[in-house]
Amino acid sequence: MSARRRIPFGSGDHSARSAAAPALNELRSELLVMPREELVENHVDMMVFEAQLLATPRFAKTRAALPRPRRAAFVLLAVCGTLASCGLSAAGALPAPLQHITESIAHTLGVPQPHHTPPAPKSAASAPKPTTPTTVVVRPAPTTTHHVTVTTIPAKPKVVQHVVVHHAPPPAPSVQSVQPPIAKARPTVPPKRIKPRKPGPPPSNNSSNTPAGYPNNWRRLAAAATTAQLRDCAQADTLSPAGCPQIATAADASAPAQSVQWSLVSATQSDAVVVARVHPGGPNKSGPATTVTVYEPFQMSGSYTQTGGAQPYRTYSGGIAAATMTWNGSSFTNITFSSGSAVGHLLPGVTVPPLRRPAGVGDSAPLVVLQAGFGECVTPAADPTVPGPVCSLPADAASGPWSVVGDPAHGATVTFNADQGDFTVTGSYSLASAGGSTVNGQYVATLFFDGQNFQILSITGS
Repeated sequence: MSARRRIPFGSGDHSARSAAAPALNELRSELLVMPREELVENHVDMMVFEAQLLATPRFAKTRAALPRPRRAAFVLLAVCGTLASCGLSAAGALPAPLQHITESIAHTLGVPQPHHTPPAPKSAASAPKPTTPTTVVVRPAPTTTHHVTVTTIPAKPKVVQHVVVHHAPPPAPSVQSVQPPIAKARPTVPPKRIKPRKPGPPPSNNSSNTPAGYPNNWRRLAAAATTAQLRDCAQADTLSPAGCPQIATAADASAPAQSVQWSLVSATQSDAVVVARVHPGGPNKSGPATTVTVYEPFQMSGSYTQTGGAQPYRTYSGGIAAATMTWNGSSFTNITFSSGSAVGHLLPGVTVPPLRRPAGVGDSAPLVVLQAGFGECVTPAADPTVPGPVCSLPADAASGPWSVVGDPAHGATVTFNADQGDFTVTGSYSLASAGGSTVNGQYVATLFFDGQNFQILSITGS
């Protein structure tokens, strides 16, 4: 059939158009025919299979390295083939199956298509944030949902159906944050020095508070009870009685002390310090209890004998007596002293006046007594019942009687010990024997004032 020139209808060809309309409708109904149902199902199954194939993870397969010229030629050939197939695919000149595969490859490689619309640029606010090195992206198993919409177009001769396949976008990958491993906490250095908490307010001397159930003059009563207990301790017959403050040692530690007698020289009740402390109750204890502590300066003198010795020795004890007691509702009871002087063992915040030097007593009075005491050390006592000092001089009794040369008090130094209430004298001495022997050296003497006179406790020479 020879080709004829196509002559379009003009504005005055209504009769020709009306005559050709039935033929055109019949031709259109023959051309626009819906494929058979089994073809549509096969086509849809093929597309599903293709989508699953494309979504399946690909594993890289190790291949033998090709020589550099062959690799370059292979890459160039692959690029040219891809460009050619993409060009033919864009022109629509490939068969339908190959056309679809080429479009899938182009879509995977990101080659733009003629019908592709570039996505709108995303703003900085909506741009995805960069993934930190500790974030792992976990993608779910690929699934593709296909929605098939069948549109029926009514026509007089036949029914034409159009099949439109919508590919649902794959779900967004879920992001699972991986936390770093928890490390053990290291000890940190404090930014500054930690200061210990300050203790509570210390008990004050003779505080004005009155414990519950105590009379207003409870402090005076406590000091008087302490003095009375000191008088009782002066009746002890040992050098260090239990529950009493006085403590002394014998001249000869190997022999026991005998005929011990004590006398209370002074107890300065006016300098006593009285402190009351309330102890709260606790498990297996009674309710709150109040303990009264009294600190009082004291001085005691004593004498004793030892086995084998006829003349008694003098002894002395002084310092701060610490007594604890309780109030029974009418008087203080359970009075107990700490052994020895409490100097250096007072309650926190408590201060006690030290022992005072006897008023009106200078250094000359102990020095006069010391000069006579040296004579007692080298000459037998006229009255063996009178207590004498403990002498320790390097004078040999076998050399005969000794005598003091010069005045040992000349140039001597006198000091008063406020913690114990006694005196210490240091100086030099010289002794001569009837056989012509002489002894020279330094000495240390200890004395105390009994309220009337000075008494020598010991003289130690070197």
